[in-house]
Amino acid sequence: MEYFYEKWFGKIASPFWNYESIDRYLNDKDSILNHCYKTLRFGKELEDEFTDGVVRSINQVVDVIPNLMIVYLISQIEEMFRELFTEIFLKKPQLLNKCIKFFNEEAELKLKFSLNELIKFNSKEEYMLVLAQRGAELCISGSFEKVIKRLEEIPKATDFKICFDKKDVDVLVNFQNKRNEIVHENKHEKINILDITEEDENGEIKLHAIANILCKITEILFQLGFNVYVPSK
Repeated sequence: MEYFYEKWFGKIASPFWNYESIDRYLNDKDSILNHCYKTLRFGKELEDEFTDGVVRSINQVVDVIPNLMIVYLISQIEEMFRELFTEIFLKKPQLLNKCIKFFNEEAELKLKFSLNELIKFNSKEEYMLVLAQRGAELCISGSFEKVIKRLEEIPKATDFKICFDKKDVDVLVNFQNKRNEIVHENKHEKINILDITEEDENGEIKLHAIANILCKITEILFQLGFNVYVPSK
């Protein structure tokens, strides 16, 4: 967990900045022409006829990839939260009790210690891992707004308080809603990758919201006694 921030910011955000370079290349007609000359070997007289077809093909792919990257983004954020809650509950099993209140009785039963279950495992550690994983799965269910609220409850058990910025949380929720539309409603829209990687009209960069949330998470981990690097703001 020492390099939690670096690990997850790299996995979540870096592909978008890397794709930004590809996106600029694919939208450069001179680059496309050069590709056509080298691979299709046609003359100048057929330039428009061939390049128009190639451009249309490339644009179809360019329109699809950002949608897939939104799906990738959310899957990585979910996995980050899954790892986070699992590690927290392994280190501080008593914190599972803080989360029980968020769920129904059926979920509560999954988190309670059971001697009958314990004897099925080779060790107490194996059983605690299962309980931690169950708690993590429950805590990452639903919208990211709910996940963050559950996460904010964790520090209260150690007498300190951390609140996530609503603007940052809203960015995650909007990404999640977009993913749901893509996956569950088959809505594919033209997404400009620069709207994610560069400043908007308010001077905000959406990927910075993820960095801010990861910074808050590392503060929580530090307060819980993890050996973790907390990046400066």
